[in-house]
Amino acid sequence: MINNALKYAEQDPVIHIWAKQEEQETRLFVEDSGEGIKSSDIRRIFEKGFTGSNRHNGKYKSTGMGLYMVSKIIGRLGHEIQAESEYGSYTRFCIIFKNNDYYLTLQKL
Repeated sequence: MINNALKYAEQDPVIHIWAKQEEQETRLFVEDSGEGIKSSDIRRIFEKGFTGSNRHNGKYKSTGMGLYMVSKIIGRLGHEIQAESEYGSYTRFCIIFKNNDYYLTLQKL
């Protein structure tokens, strides 16, 4: 997520990272000031091989595996990832860590 934020920023990227503790979960946010993701693409960004409609004039090579792997690993650990974006403005990811017994979660792997 951070690599993507840096990669797709036009210049002087600003990345904010913060956490919010709630009763049943902890949320970790990563937000960038890059070009954002088109609304037609946002629901597919965690799909295997999806590289989006922003081609960046061939400037970057993408495999569509980065966010796919992030979502799979987070899911295997029993957590969740969400994304929201405004094209031309920002992208924000939220990783939701359920307050649970991490020892039991790791045993499942």
